[in-house]
Amino acid sequence: PVVFDFFDSISENVDYHVATWKTPQLKMGTITRAFESRVPSSTIDDVFYQVIKGDTDIGVVPVENSSEGVINTTLNCLADNENISIIGEIYLNIDHQLASGNKFDIKDAFAIASHPQALGQCSKWIEKNIGSIKRLEMPSSAVAAKYAKENKNILCIVNSLAVEKYKLKLQKSNIQDYSDNKTRFLVIGQNEILSTGKDKTSFLIQTVNNPGALINILKPFEKRKINLSKIETRPSRGNIDSHDFFVDCEGHQLDAKLKLAIKEVRSTGSLVRVLGSYPQY
Repeated sequence: PVVFDFFDSISENVDYHVATWKTPQLKMGTITRAFESRVPSSTIDDVFYQVIKGDTDIGVVPVENSSEGVINTTLNCLADNENISIIGEIYLNIDHQLASGNKFDIKDAFAIASHPQALGQCSKWIEKNIGSIKRLEMPSSAVAAKYAKENKNILCIVNSLAVEKYKLKLQKSNIQDYSDNKTRFLVIGQNEILSTGKDKTSFLIQTVNNPGALINILKPFEKRKINLSKIETRPSRGNIDSHDFFVDCEGHQLDAKLKLAIKEVRSTGSLVRVLGSYPQY
């Protein structure tokens, strides 16, 4: 089984909040796209829970959006679940459609419903074209679609599949604030992916909040010319005197120079947890 949390807004060719019930074939560090069936998963936390329990083999969760930034729930789940590994990544264009259960002028809408990320990714369009309107945050855009279908004069932000699936009235197409609106998704599981020659590795590094702590983390990578593609910092939830750094770098955790870099970071007293190595998208 495979669990997805796609906010019901990934692309027009993908179903969302779904799980598949066929073990994926892991070959040459890649995951096949052939799945037998899918079942709903309502939240990011639930995706992690199902993978940890073994009810599903892999899950797909959003981690950052090009306009709205990082998905905190996903980072929290990665930090809290040591038995989960990142085994892949996907970047997808996100298009948002404005729809409703009944046809009416959008200026007569009582409220607009969707997932907080979708509302944020369309906030400028909403302000410009509708103005001040009550925004209803929903667990997913699928829930928003159902709510709009069941209540008159409620707008919802969904994808094209949801418009068709729930037989909604399309009010406006592609209302996202930025045309190049992308979301990065992580594939998670309890598998390990072998090196493909073009990989990425993600770490969670925890260090005491002292002057120079970040420099001490970066030096081992700079010394070996290992490119860092992402650094996200936040206070450690388990230790208020420490900071967590979520780091992505080029290479596989089994590469000789990356193993040396990890060893040197640990020698500074920092805690290093490899979240996973996986093929670059």
